Amino acid sequence: MDLCKVFGCNYKNNHTTEDHTCGNCSHKGHGKVECGNLLAINFLKEYKNYDKFDNIKQFSNDIKTIETQLNNGEYTSMYSELGSCIFIRKAYKNRCQYLFMNQDDWGQYGIETSRKGKYDTFIFGYNKK
Repeated sequence: MDLCKVFGCNYKNNHTTEDHTCGNCSHKGHGKVECGNLLAINFLKEYKNYDKFDNIKQFSNDIKTIETQLNNGEYTSMYSELGSCIFIRKAYKNRCQYLFMNQDDWGQYGIETSRKGKYDTFIFGYNKK
């Protein structure tokens, strides 16, 4: 069950946002703070479409696992959907750095859109794992 995302809801674990009843107007889907604020109400309606916190948590766990498997001076990449990658390099001990490369960052649209130089600098001196 999705938790209620209405600001200040005291019973957010007992119902969904859609079932929350406003104390001002008695309509469902928002609370007193959002009442009359169309942007806030639309945010609550669209929240499920954009909030992928569970995916972010899993992604974070995957990165932590990769970090523990890297030796000092190694790098690897992790696919992050839609043609994008996160490059992870381990400098020493638990010190890692990250570079996000979008599918459009490789220079296919001209030198002014290329981030390939950042990538080259990022991996220089590191060994691929």
